[in-house]
Amino acid sequence: MGGDLQDSNVVIEVCTAADVRLALVMAGELIDLAQLTVQQHAVLREFVCEPNDRRIARRLDLSPQTVRNHLLRIQKKLKVSGRAELMKAAIAAFLQQGRS
Repeated sequence: MGGDLQDSNVVIEVCTAADVRLALVMAGELIDLAQLTVQQHAVLREFVCEPNDRRIARRLDLSPQTVRNHLLRIQKKLKVSGRAELMKAAIAAFLQQGRS
């Protein structure tokens, strides 16, 4: 993935470890969706379009609790905390996939 951050023309002020991780994600350095299961990938795609567990569950024929469990496991795998970070990471990853 990507080269060194200097080549990416990204200028970001970094304050915490979470900011560093998010800066790398946004620069396309960290996210590897290949580590997700097929079901997790589907849940993540739906989450980006509509971050509502019940609606995701209905569209994928899952229970809302299963959707929440998938999202928590995805957060751990992608090393992000919280839904806002997950959304940013997912968008960055899907954009990165589109470029390759």
